[in-house]
Amino acid sequence: MKQTIAIVFIFLGYSQIASAQRLTDWQMENLRGRVKVLTSIDQPQDGNEAKKEVLSFDERGFLTYKWVYLGTQEEGEARPTNYTKLGELQYFEYQDNQRHVMSLNADGTKATDIVQQWPKANTCEFTYTYFNKPENKGSMRLSFSNQNRVSAIHLLISNTDTDEVQLETKSLHQYDAQGYEIKLEQKTLLPYGDTLILTFRNTIFDAQGNIVEKSVYDENQQLLSKTFFTYEYYE
Repeated sequence: MKQTIAIVFIFLGYSQIASAQRLTDWQMENLRGRVKVLTSIDQPQDGNEAKKEVLSFDERGFLTYKWVYLGTQEEGEARPTNYTKLGELQYFEYQDNQRHVMSLNADGTKATDIVQQWPKANTCEFTYTYFNKPENKGSMRLSFSNQNRVSAIHLLISNTDTDEVQLETKSLHQYDAQGYEIKLEQKTLLPYGDTLILTFRNTIFDAQGNIVEKSVYDENQQLLSKTFFTYEYYE
């Protein structure tokens, strides 16, 4: 559970990345072509639940919405067909080097206010204000390589009043020669002190070169999950 919390937090922030030069979200999601809608379904190897995410982009390549759903696989189904909405993210326009993102619960109430800003080149910072848990605050710093790919992520969740750290993680990201992510090493510095290593195998691509199927393995090369992607493109 402790690893899942950190991973989910990273993935929620991952799709909001942009460079100090404000690259588009198409670029930072490593997408080829003019993607209008990206749908992903992450299906664990064990269990009958799957997470579905739908990302909507404007014609300039910036995110406008992200919807998150949970599906339960019925007997005989290869993948879940019925999903329940968990929440959504609303992306607002950039003002200079800063933009706001609002996270909403399934019922439309506010969950988290996110501020993204660029303090220096190749560095992006996020601050999180939690409406569901106001006693906590969060921050995340992303470092980029010269190829504008995320090389490291540093996450902190701390007490709002005392600044006592509740959770701290650092992750390193590796890519293949074509720019696809192939490895994630995440260290939980506080309070657990453990390390999670994941490797990714991208096995199917569409005509634009975007990933259609990805398998995720643990450090023992045991299959953890598969993620399936579909794309809708602007003409």
